Amino acid sequence: MRSIAIFFLRAIRKILRIGLAAANSAIRSLSVHPGNASEPLDEAKLKQVRPFLFSLDQPNAQARDYIQVHADRLAATVLFAPPARTSRRCLELGSYMHIAPALKEFTGYDQVRVASLGPAGTTVTKVASSQRREILRCSLDLFDVEQDTFPYPDEHFELVLACELLEHLRTDPMHMLFEIYRVLQREGRILLSTPNCASISSLEQCLWRSANPYTYSLYPNPQRTDRDDAASHIREYTPDEVRKLLEAAGFRVEVLITRPGRLVESKGLIEDLLLAYGFPTDLRGDQIYCVAGKAPNAGRVRFPDFLYG
Repeated sequence: MRSIAIFFLRAIRKILRIGLAAANSAIRSLSVHPGNASEPLDEAKLKQVRPFLFSLDQPNAQARDYIQVHADRLAATVLFAPPARTSRRCLELGSYMHIAPALKEFTGYDQVRVASLGPAGTTVTKVASSQRREILRCSLDLFDVEQDTFPYPDEHFELVLACELLEHLRTDPMHMLFEIYRVLQREGRILLSTPNCASISSLEQCLWRSANPYTYSLYPNPQRTDRDDAASHIREYTPDEVRKLLEAAGFRVEVLITRPGRLVESKGLIEDLLLAYGFPTDLRGDQIYCVAGKAPNAGRVRFPDFLYG
């Protein structure tokens, strides 16, 4: 009798799973979430941007390896950047001088400025070249995005990029976002990218207990003289957190999308589990890309509860 009861309970459970999955799918198909874009990028344009990135002259083998590993992400970032419309001024925070020249080449920003971590008040000239031909000459400003006032006037830039930077911030991410809001023009936009800790690949690593769910969870090796102490990921975010973060800073999300990265052997199984139990299956790629416009009359929260203790 017990075995029969277990059989029927399992059958009922399976029916409930199927019904829940169908209901969840139906609800999701009726729901419209502004800013949840899912259209693939233009492959033809991707094929133009990638060779351009590979053509950039690099100072050493390590820099060339970085391009090799991150070419797809860098090319996607360039294509997500809204084309220049008004002042044609843009700022890239945390720049490695890969995206900046591509912005000028493909999106029409002819006044590109870049910034990186360093002693506030310092500005140096940076040059990007391709096969020794100068592509971009611009100013690189050094400051700390988490505590310094950005060295730019109010409402100066049409676009600010904060790509692969958010996850490295240690103390006050909202300071950076409030400063970005200040230096953006009234119709300006922010382009933000960051790893997705709610991705299918992160779920796989949690379920198998095989690795840390973070995209990058390594410490800099203290025995290496060339270690990058700023490379560690301090906190990775979910897509919903990115939306809440930007809305708290006074932005209106226009595009929120994720793209795959790491190979996921259990992808089908994990997606079935998510569907069966009614969990969302969208926005599960490894990389989050978000474009948000400055909303001048939006309510702003300096220290949102979900982020600050």
